[in-house]
Amino acid sequence: MAGFLTVNSFKQAIETYLSAQSKQMAGADLIINSRHPLTVQELHQINQILPPQTQIRQEASLFTMVSSHHASRLVQVQAVDHQYPFYGTLELSDASQITQQTAKAINSHMVAWISPELLIQLDMQLGDSIKLGIQSYRVTNLIQKDPSASTVGFAVLPKVIIGLHSLEKTGLVVVGSRIFYKQALKTTLGLNDLNTLKHQLANKLETAEDIKIKTHLQASRELSRLLTYLNDYLGLVSLIALFLSGVGATYLFRSLLNKKLKEIAIFLSLGLQHHQLFKLYVFKFFILGLIAALLATVLTAWLLPLLPAVSGNLISDKLQLTLSVETLLTSSLVVIIGGLLFCLPPLLKINSVRPALLFNEQQPLPTLQKGWLAYLPAFVFYWALSCWQAQSFWIGNVFVVSLLATILLLALLLVLVLLLLKSGCRKPHFVRDMAILNLTRHKASTLTCFLALGMGAVLVNIVPQLYKVMENQLLNPQQGHLPGLFLFDIQEEQIEPLSRFITHQATRLNYVSPMIQARLIAINNAPIQADQTAAQHTREQQWEDRLKRRTYNLTIRDQLGPSEKRLSGRPFSGVYDWGSDQLPEISVESNFAKRLGLKLEDQLTFDIQEVIIEAKVVSIRSVRWTSFHPNFYIQFQKGVLEDSPKTYIAAIPPLPLAQKVQLQNAIVKQFPNVSIIDVANSVKQILSISAQAKNAISLMTWVTLTAGLAVLFFIARFQAQERQFSFTLLKVLGCQFSQIRQIALYEFAILGFVTALSGTLLSLITTGLLSFVLFDGMGTFYWQPVLSSLLLLPLLTLVTGFVATNKYLKTKPLQILNNDS
Repeated sequence: MAGFLTVNSFKQAIETYLSAQSKQMAGADLIINSRHPLTVQELHQINQILPPQTQIRQEASLFTMVSSHHASRLVQVQAVDHQYPFYGTLELSDASQITQQTAKAINSHMVAWISPELLIQLDMQLGDSIKLGIQSYRVTNLIQKDPSASTVGFAVLPKVIIGLHSLEKTGLVVVGSRIFYKQALKTTLGLNDLNTLKHQLANKLETAEDIKIKTHLQASRELSRLLTYLNDYLGLVSLIALFLSGVGATYLFRSLLNKKLKEIAIFLSLGLQHHQLFKLYVFKFFILGLIAALLATVLTAWLLPLLPAVSGNLISDKLQLTLSVETLLTSSLVVIIGGLLFCLPPLLKINSVRPALLFNEQQPLPTLQKGWLAYLPAFVFYWALSCWQAQSFWIGNVFVVSLLATILLLALLLVLVLLLLKSGCRKPHFVRDMAILNLTRHKASTLTCFLALGMGAVLVNIVPQLYKVMENQLLNPQQGHLPGLFLFDIQEEQIEPLSRFITHQATRLNYVSPMIQARLIAINNAPIQADQTAAQHTREQQWEDRLKRRTYNLTIRDQLGPSEKRLSGRPFSGVYDWGSDQLPEISVESNFAKRLGLKLEDQLTFDIQEVIIEAKVVSIRSVRWTSFHPNFYIQFQKGVLEDSPKTYIAAIPPLPLAQKVQLQNAIVKQFPNVSIIDVANSVKQILSISAQAKNAISLMTWVTLTAGLAVLFFIARFQAQERQFSFTLLKVLGCQFSQIRQIALYEFAILGFVTALSGTLLSLITTGLLSFVLFDGMGTFYWQPVLSSLLLLPLLTLVTGFVATNKYLKTKPLQILNNDS
């Protein structure tokens, strides 16, 4: 429960922060985003709906190169008008504070405000000039605090703020340029009325698919999408700990009821009804749940401060990680109901208990007919909880199936190892043989402990292994085949001169690909349209909505790229013949096809600059996006889109650092509109984000392993109590205390080593499969976590088992015999 409560407190903290800061982060009450400047007709439609006294400001943003005399960098340019910002305060390095009422030099002069890190990256000082496109700006201030930027998560690129009036003078606003336009609205409406206004605007502007309308709360949540997804996966890891606790509780409760059969029979003999006994134990569950909630609250108070420590600047220092009453009540309810459902099967057996058990103390709980049905409510509850925590039916289903598969594999490995131990030990050895006999005789306890520890071992290994595979694949150019530089926004007439220029720089231009922007407007002649008035509650609904509303980049290719593989269908039939009665042919990426339900021979209709083109799907292909090659969801055959407005993207092979920097600066000076991504720097930032996410997930995996050790402790303690008479008998027959202790330690040593070995093996297999899917290779073996698991897990198992059983192992025979008499 502590892990579950920690994750949900984290989620609640994000929600609270975003609600409180949403207007400052969004910079408005309502935002109208578009990929094109709004037309006069669209502006007229908007003004007809807006309530009186609504204020509107305009903004534009784009990604482009900025250069100084010494260097160049890819940045996010934000072009603002004189009313920026509506909410919050932009703080600059000269201690000035920019608000809506402040007169701004950027709106009347060619000056710019930049992120502080650009001073170092561009090797410049305040007062120097930078160049955006063909226009120069004097840097007069540094951005110290930006109210429109998310302080929950990473700023992907440094920012440059300029006046909106000067954007056209940069020469960057050309056909095919990816510029994002924003109409920011400030009103006096509450959130409910804002949602109504949003729906009215969406209905009026429904024909423009690239227009997106969001309230300030929706916009702020969009900015924190990284943390939202991280929280989903943290929640799934915490559910594994919850599951292991449920499995341990089921075993212990069943064993407890077996011990209480005589007591239950006495209650029945005294006139208590079965349903009353059932209610009695349910009430006990409720009390135990409250105690668990109290203990988990204390532990969560200790765990919460660790999240910022392990996740670095993924989490804002303004995020208040505290336990709320709502979160505590929700988590307590989940644990109490979950515990009851997990323990329902043995609890239902109370109805079959008869008072005659008073005369047969050794009789265990009766077996239920079709007893597996009693576990069905627990399974359904856990499945629903997984989908709710992941905010996705698909991810929830994959998680539950993967968990069941892992449990099955671990159980099979345990059975196999125990069989090998029994048959493989030819030479008699009293301590070893007794330990193996105990493990095989008490199958339920052995399996429960093994699963609890095994799941922890799998998780502890798989997270660092996956990160190491990703790190090696991305940072090693010989393995990952990453380009050195990635170029985009290349104009068609620049292809030849740019290629010659780069050839003169002792390198080459690779994977030159045209890029045409289009809207998908119909599938099989059925119009598709995102419903902006509907709430998207699951991740699938959000993904589908984004797929419907986004503008797609199409390309023209006659063959597969090095990071692509055809899964079904056929190659293109050649250059398209406009005189034929056949539709143009396209190839679509597999995940894109899956999310939109596409199959071979389906027809897609595109709007390309108001020109309607229909095409037929002839192949579905997989794409390795981590290659950083120019890849696309949709590819057209040649002969269809050549006359469409387009820009180009391309890549340059890996280069030594000095040559790469020199080439980047030379390209910016010669072709100022071309934007460049340094792939190595981008990969390092991706790995930095991934490392901090890995740390947060690793924290929850150790919580899971702790849950497994707790299950081991209590089951071992219970088993030691149950087997006290056996220990006594061994002592009476001449066994020394040291031999009995060796038998117990041998059991835990076997259990710990087999668990560590099995968990590590499964984690390596899983990592290999994932790396094969993601990187087309088996990756690199990372031996540190494997070695740590093989050494640490058996030791933890040994210590836990010793602490749990030592008290009962030392009990004197006379004391046990007196108690029995």
